[in-house]
Amino acid sequence: MDSMGTHPLALPEIVLTIGKFIPLWVPEQHNGETVWMLKPKDLIAASSVNRLFQSLLTPVLWATFAYPAHHSHSWFIQYHRGSNAVHTIPENIIEKNSVHFRQLDLLLCKQLRRPIKIEQLRLNCTRLQELRLSSVADATSVGQLIAANPGLRLLHWERSAHHPNCALDLRLLSPLHQLRSLSLEGWALNAVYLHHVLNNNADHLEELILGKDEIIFILATPTMNEQWNGLDPTTRSLMTKELQTEAALLLQGRPLLVPKLKSLHLQLMWQTTSDASYSLVRAFPAAEMITICILDEEVGMRLGKNLQEFCPNLRSIQNPNLYTENHYNPVRRGDGIPYIVNACAPGKLTHVALTRWRFDDRLRDALLQHRDGLEVLQLSLYHLEISEGDLENIGKVLAGCKRLKEFSLYNFRRWYQVEDTSILLDGLKCCLDLESLMLVGFPFIDRSLFDIEEEEDRFIQYSNDTCGEKPASEAELPTNWRYSPRFVFGPNSTMSTEEFRNMTFEVVADLPHMKTVILNDDRFEKENSYIS
Repeated sequence: MDSMGTHPLALPEIVLTIGKFIPLWVPEQHNGETVWMLKPKDLIAASSVNRLFQSLLTPVLWATFAYPAHHSHSWFIQYHRGSNAVHTIPENIIEKNSVHFRQLDLLLCKQLRRPIKIEQLRLNCTRLQELRLSSVADATSVGQLIAANPGLRLLHWERSAHHPNCALDLRLLSPLHQLRSLSLEGWALNAVYLHHVLNNNADHLEELILGKDEIIFILATPTMNEQWNGLDPTTRSLMTKELQTEAALLLQGRPLLVPKLKSLHLQLMWQTTSDASYSLVRAFPAAEMITICILDEEVGMRLGKNLQEFCPNLRSIQNPNLYTENHYNPVRRGDGIPYIVNACAPGKLTHVALTRWRFDDRLRDALLQHRDGLEVLQLSLYHLEISEGDLENIGKVLAGCKRLKEFSLYNFRRWYQVEDTSILLDGLKCCLDLESLMLVGFPFIDRSLFDIEEEEDRFIQYSNDTCGEKPASEAELPTNWRYSPRFVFGPNSTMSTEEFRNMTFEVVADLPHMKTVILNDDRFEKENSYIS
C-alpha cells in the first residue's frame, strides 16, 4: 500500500497520540487545594468519530475507573443526574470495558455504608497497575482480583477500626511480586506474613505505608527476632507445630531487606507493639523520608538508634499525628521526636514537618544540628495552653537555618499577642534564601480578658467577630507585592491585622528571594514571580 496516499488520521499512531493530548482529568481549585475532576466529554466525542478512533481511544477513556461514580463522571451517565442520587454506571457497561482498566479506585465504596463485593461488578480486568480499596471491600473477591493481576505496581487497601481486621488477609497479597507502593492503613499485621509480602516485592518496593491514626499495631503473636529473619524464641514456644512450619517456610531464615525503598510511613501505636517492631527500619537502608506518629521518650530513643545506624540517607521527617482516643487529650509521656531528628546525620536533614503541643528546648537543639541543610520547615502548634517559649525557640531555629526556602507555622487555639510575633520574625531576617512564608491562626487576643476554662467558646466567638475584617488593599502593600484573594484557609483561621501584616512585610522586604506570603486568610504574591 502506498503510504503517501494514507490520510494522517487513518494512522493508529497519530490517532493515539492525539487522543492522549485530549484532557480527561482536569485540575480544579477547591478551598486552596487541587482536585482532579473527570471531564471526558471531548474524549468521548473523539472516540465516536469512527471505528478506528473508537478502538484506539476507548482504552484511554477507561484506563482509570472509580466506583461508585463520582459526580464528576456525569458525562458517562446521561440518564442518572438526580441531585442526591449516587451516580451509577450499568454493570454491563463496566463489565464490557473493565478489560481496559489500568487504575481501579474503589475507595468511595465506603460511603455506601454497606459491603460491596467486587464480584458483583463482574470485573474481568487482568491488566491492572494500580488498585485502591476501601474497608468494605470483600476480601475473597479482592483475593481473586489480586490473583488475576500479579503485575500490580500500587496497592492501597484501607481497613477500619469498626471493620474486622483479619491478619490472615495479608496472605492475599502473596501473588504480588512487582509492587512499588504498598499502603495498608488500619490493618492488624501478622509479622510473618508482612515479612513474606515485603520480601516478595523487595526488588521493586519504593514506598511503604503502615498504619493510620494510631489504630494500627503489629500483632504481639507471632513476634520476630531483632534481625527479622526468624521468630522470637518465646513466640516459637507458644505456636503450634503447623504454624511454626508455615513460618519457617515463609521466612526461610532470610533477613528482611528492601534496598530500594525511600518513603516509609509508620503510623503505628508504638506503645503496644513488640520489641522487634523497632528493628523493622533496619530493612530499609535507602530510606530518605519517614512519617511517624506520636512517640514517647523510650520509643523515640530505641527507634532513633536503629534509624541512625541503618538508615544513613534519611533526609525528611514528618510527624503529622498527635492524638489517640480523645482529640483534645494528648498522651504526655515525654517527647521522642528529638531522638528521631538526631538520628539524621548533621547537615543531611532537609525537610521537617511537625505537629506539636510544645516546641521545647530539646527539639530546638536537635533541629539546630541541621542548620546547614534544612530547606523546608513546616510546623503546627496545637492544644489549649499558653506557652511563652515556643515562638522564641522557633525563632532561634530560623536564625540558624541559612538555607531555608520554605517556612510555615499553623497556630491552633494558642494565645499570642502581636508583640510575641516579633521574636519569630527576628529569626526570619536571617533566612535570606526564603521563598515561601505561611503564618496561619494568629488571632492576637488579649489573654488577660479570658478565663482559661472558658477559652474555647470565647475563641470561637472572637474568630467569628473578626472574620469580617477587610483584607489588605494593593495600595497598602510594599512595591511589587499584590493581594491575591483566591486563598481560603478554613474556618479556624482569622483575618490578618494591619499591625501583623506590617511587621511581616518589614522583614519580607529584605528577603531577596521571597515569592509568596500567606497571613491567616490572606495570600500575597510578588508580581515578578507570580505564576498563574
